[in-house]
Amino acid sequence: MSKRSKQKRAAGVTPAQRYRRDVHGQGLVDFMQAFDNDDLSDGAWQAMLEDGGDAYAETFGVKISGYDAFMEYVELRGLA
Repeated sequence: MSKRSKQKRAAGVTPAQRYRRDVHGQGLVDFMQAFDNDDLSDGAWQAMLEDGGDAYAETFGVKISGYDAFMEYVELRGLA
């Protein structure tokens, strides 16, 4: 195991956790609420939230796709 891997494990974040959809939690929800517009059609609503997910990833330097961010947002908000 490399020194960097040991440091990450010591920090409490395993490599598998960094790529799971549910590691972003409330911070993602708070950020994505700015992109949540109920007046849009379903497809446009999803596209806006996926754009929000891309913006979230770019802003915070995390590895999550727009679609995965959308799915996590929907699951955490109980909209699924």
